[in-house]
Amino acid sequence: MFNKFKIKPAKKHDLKKVRKLFFDVDQKIKDRSVKKLINKKKVLVLKKRNKIKAAFAYTIFGVCGLFSFMYIKKIAVDKNDRGVGIGSHLLYNIKNFSRRKGVKFSLLYSLKKAVNFYKKNKLKKCGRLFWWKN
Repeated sequence: MFNKFKIKPAKKHDLKKVRKLFFDVDQKIKDRSVKKLINKKKVLVLKKRNKIKAAFAYTIFGVCGLFSFMYIKKIAVDKNDRGVGIGSHLLYNIKNFSRRKGVKFSLLYSLKKAVNFYKKNKLKKCGRLFWWKN
């Protein structure tokens, strides 16, 4: 079902849609923060037929290959596409992406309402902090 989804770096013209996705999750997000992340190529989007269905923003800390970890700053799925597996597919792509980048482990801080989603996807849990080892 998801073989037509492509994960790609967000482009400048994706700003409005990415910001909306992130805003739906965190109303404190600002345009300039999203724009800065996109300009630094730290936002990837999941597209189907050139429509953004999900996005995530990340930062990698440390030296890749020796000791490094990826912190997922934001992760969001379009409201209209939730509950059909897109979020799980996005996590699968994030895991593959982090492996290709040489990251040793990845982590994210979960919103209260998303805890069960991360548990279902078998991420390790410490409070509301979730992580996986590559």
